[in-house]
Amino acid sequence: MLAILPVEPFTREGGELVGKIDADMKKVWLVIATADLLIGITVLHFGYAVRTRNVRHFEFV
Repeated sequence: MLAILPVEPFTREGGELVGKIDADMKKVWLVIATADLLIGITVLHFGYAVRTRNVRHFEFV
């Protein structure tokens, strides 16, 4: 997998986005797994797409 997929760094901007989205979600009583939140912000930050059956965790991100 590593040969075909890029490995992206976790940046300060990504961390700030995690905090903002997590805070926004908690205001409306939504909680998703930290790993899913990190995946979600990474694809947002770098402009990628996510293909998943776990729509519930990614639709808010």
